Amino acid sequence: MIRYIILIFLFSINLFAQSDSTLTTDQIIQDLLEESSIDLEEDYLYDLLEELQDNPININTADINTLLTIPFLDLNSAQAILDFRERFGKFFHAREILAIETLDPNIARALQFFTTTEEVITKPLIDLSGLSGEFRSRFVRDLQDRQGFLNGNYAGDEFKSYQRAKIKFGNFNFAGLIEKDPGESKFNDFTSFSVSLNDYSYIKKLTAGDYLIEFGQGLIYWGPYSFGKGAEAVRTVSRSAKSIRDYTSTDENQFYRGAAGNFIYDNFDLTVFYSYNKRDANVDTSTGELTSLPISGYHRTQGERSRFHQSAERALGGILSVDLFNSLRIGFAYQNLEYDHPIRQTGLFNPYGKSFNFYSATYSFVYNNVRISGEAAYNEVSVASINSIEWILSNKLSFVTSIRNYPRNFYTFKGTGFGEGSNTSNEFGIYNGIKWRSNFGIINFYFDQFKFPYESFTSDYPSSGNEFLFDYQFRPATRTLLNLRVKREFKEVTQNIDGSPTSLDQYRTNVRINYDYYVLRNLRMRSRIEYVFFDQSIVETHEKGYLLFQDFRYDALDQLRFYGRIVLFETDSFNSRVYQFENDVRGVLNNPALIGKGIRWYLMIEYDLFDFARISAKYSELYKPDEVLLSSGNSQINNNLDNRLTFQLDIKF
Repeated sequence: MIRYIILIFLFSINLFAQSDSTLTTDQIIQDLLEESSIDLEEDYLYDLLEELQDNPININTADINTLLTIPFLDLNSAQAILDFRERFGKFFHAREILAIETLDPNIARALQFFTTTEEVITKPLIDLSGLSGEFRSRFVRDLQDRQGFLNGNYAGDEFKSYQRAKIKFGNFNFAGLIEKDPGESKFNDFTSFSVSLNDYSYIKKLTAGDYLIEFGQGLIYWGPYSFGKGAEAVRTVSRSAKSIRDYTSTDENQFYRGAAGNFIYDNFDLTVFYSYNKRDANVDTSTGELTSLPISGYHRTQGERSRFHQSAERALGGILSVDLFNSLRIGFAYQNLEYDHPIRQTGLFNPYGKSFNFYSATYSFVYNNVRISGEAAYNEVSVASINSIEWILSNKLSFVTSIRNYPRNFYTFKGTGFGEGSNTSNEFGIYNGIKWRSNFGIINFYFDQFKFPYESFTSDYPSSGNEFLFDYQFRPATRTLLNLRVKREFKEVTQNIDGSPTSLDQYRTNVRINYDYYVLRNLRMRSRIEYVFFDQSIVETHEKGYLLFQDFRYDALDQLRFYGRIVLFETDSFNSRVYQFENDVRGVLNNPALIGKGIRWYLMIEYDLFDFARISAKYSELYKPDEVLLSSGNSQINNNLDNRLTFQLDIKF
């Protein structure tokens, strides 16, 4: 009887979920990255979720560690899925997740797209019966001429081109990517490809081409970007690695190129890899030393082209993990990196030389409602570590605490550990977060204390700081969501005052009110007000910035959707800048920093051609009435208008 009640419940919910399916994936990405301060237009994080959609996790066989590889799932939610499965048996369909009362409805709706109940069937090695694929073609054009084109410094035309193809049959995946930035002369300035065999006998994954390696908490292995602190206070701290990931992103320098294999036997999991990759580099011709390894990927000017593939990076390593007692996973990893030119010593604690070795050990222990996880890494100089405890206090209340210690003489080339800085070095921090699904709304709160024992990017001296975030979500009515967020960061920074470097206190406070509501079933509106306050002691700097926006999403027809937004903003300087993630064509994240006074708006259209193709177009415009020039250098626009046109075609078969 309970099953029938659940199915009836699912049918009623599904009516709404179907109409909102396209919003869900985009909303997940925006929620995960809402707090990022990176001026980002990058497809890597989008690819991560698209890959999970292509390879959904079976909720009838997954253990707790496998479920936690879904990036937006915390221990409380994963445990709720396992409890439901134990109580009612196997899931009939992924939509049955919607019936789990203790699961956040937004997470439940999102999980439909990243989970499955279909079992993996061993197929012949070559099986074309399940042939499927997709092709994505994108062209972007800035409509204003930038200085680099006017003065001839840029060699190529003004189009940005992105072409990607994926083919899947049997247990094989093929992926290829060609990309060109504005100003670059070659249509295939960056080319990436990968071929992988998945889930065949003892082979979990065998990859040739471009790939990423994930391990532990990211101290020596992880992708170029990772989720950091955000509005979800609990789930962003502890990570669950996926070992090998096919690479289909446009970051041109921070991936492996070669071969990698992931093998499973009983409780053992072994990964080995070899990579040889050309890297952009600045080389001192007199000494033969590497002075820097730029990662922008731009090859527009003579200077940028001169550093194209000037160095080679060889990497090899292995990871061995074992599951014990159905609750403990431990792992050990090794990595060797070698460059064809020695890296010049640029600081007392910065890496130098040609060859570097890294060792790491990680653990994850889940018992009842507690998960303890961590990693310690050694670079033959010092040891870095991070340890976390995630605790489900009730089905509505979760808590996490984490301690990280990254010594000033620890460095990593391929890691991205959780923390305030992005280099996993020179930082000690204690993070505490709590999430409470109360009867009057969802509350997330975290407090992070950190210190930098040695000079940092913002301070010439040892410094410290802290940050807290309070986020409250409340549904005052059906299909409405009110969100109040307060975030405050304190840092000790150094400024040159009267010719002397002086330490002073710096505060940055963001206050946001966001309101989502459905005017009609097919028309969703979103309104936001955000204020930024920036203050510094001693110099008595007090600056402000604000942002107002109104956006909409209108499903005119089943095949036709419109997105739009208009933003009014004004900031006193770069210090009080404001950010807003905005909808873009599929696969693109756009989070431009807004500085000064102006208006930004965009309109985007998506139209589904037949059942296998979709075309998208976006026009965006930034207008600053008080300016005569925008940007600087080769990017300068001799105007106060910056507008862009984007076209994209997606084909699936």
